[in-house]
Amino acid sequence: MRITATSMAARDAELEKISSALRKAVKVVEAAPGLWHMRLGDRVVGRMSVNGDQVKGVQIDDLKLRGMGLGRKFYGEVARNVGGTISSDSEVSPAASRVWRSMEKSKSWKARAAPHAHFDDEMGRYTTRKPWDADYDEAAAQARDEMPGRPSLISAALPQKAVRRK
Repeated sequence: MRITATSMAARDAELEKISSALRKAVKVVEAAPGLWHMRLGDRVVGRMSVNGDQVKGVQIDDLKLRGMGLGRKFYGEVARNVGGTISSDSEVSPAASRVWRSMEKSKSWKARAAPHAHFDDEMGRYTTRKPWDADYDEAAAQARDEMPGRPSLISAALPQKAVRRK
């Protein structure tokens, strides 16, 4: 599809229509235990690895597909299949932080940052780093983040009626 609108409002409306159609067209499937694929037709356009309900990594392959709500759809479909709650890893990229922020603002998600985390506007992501803290020890924080069982920064839950029962 090609956007043909000339005004910004018409362009935004057309883009939302395209984004909505794209979100309806993608399918999320479990490719292997702990590995989920987002498919558009026969093509894999995204991957998510999870350990239980904790997201370990997410990748949307095509940069042209970013900003169309696919990340939130991806997280939502995986959450529906793993019990309704999903949590981040101890490191959250700026792109993933935008998805988590979107879930925080949504009425259909109950998302919240962990007590030890906050959203850093300057960095554009969730972090435990406190830039105003002169005693912040980068090496100690990194070592803590690399420990097994490290805490997540943010979690989100869907209403129980949206969860798939196995």
